Amino acid sequence: IIIEFIFGMGLALAYREGVRLPRLAAVALIVAGFALLALFQTGGSLRAFVWGIPAALIVAGSVFGRFALDARGWRIPIIIGNASYALYLVHSFAVRGTLFGAKAVSLDVAKAPWLYLLIAVAAAILLGIVVHYTLERPLIAALRRFARLNRVVTAAPRKQIAS
Repeated sequence: IIIEFIFGMGLALAYREGVRLPRLAAVALIVAGFALLALFQTGGSLRAFVWGIPAALIVAGSVFGRFALDARGWRIPIIIGNASYALYLVHSFAVRGTLFGAKAVSLDVAKAPWLYLLIAVAAAILLGIVVHYTLERPLIAALRRFARLNRVVTAAPRKQIAS
């Protein structure tokens, strides 16, 4: 995971330095990343290569590409992207809840893994979006108001007491 994190740091630095790609090159990176994910065998000790390099290609193509994100087709991916931190924090609850729900309705996960995966991913995304809009955004807004108030209070000149 550390190597994958380093890949992300490198991509962030490149983005900050102004690296951008033509749309065709960006799409080629994204397609290559997904193709490598499909080709590589999962598992093993080469996680950084099996998952990290394809993920880095997908992220690079997505970040460095010149895509118009104001198009209607990007609305849902942008919402999911904005909720990504909340999704990261709560996805395990949704996945576990889906497993309990599957047992409650006698769904044999081993016989229908793709159905379970589809429901678990949808549940995780929905829970992440709900947490983002009901907790994360209001909390960030409150913290920003507090920070602005704190700056105003600390920026006020102090009176000197003559001794």
